[in-house]
Amino acid sequence: MKARIIHFSDTHEPATLEHWHALFDKRLVGLVNSNLIRKKRYCRSFLPEAVEYILSHPPELVIFTGDATSCGQ
Repeated sequence: MKARIIHFSDTHEPATLEHWHALFDKRLVGLVNSNLIRKKRYCRSFLPEAVEYILSHPPELVIFTGDATSCGQ
């Protein structure tokens, strides 16, 4: 039996800080890293393309691991 499995990981999508008190914990470091450093190095356009591919080629299982956002919200 064959099974179609799609696995992707660590998309680190940008997120906004919901509360001002988040500026005083590690989420600020993630936000700065995402918006100032990683933004120039990594293309974020792959996620919509990946979702389109998954929807047009339905797998039996989709596995997402790792961090979904850069700020832990």
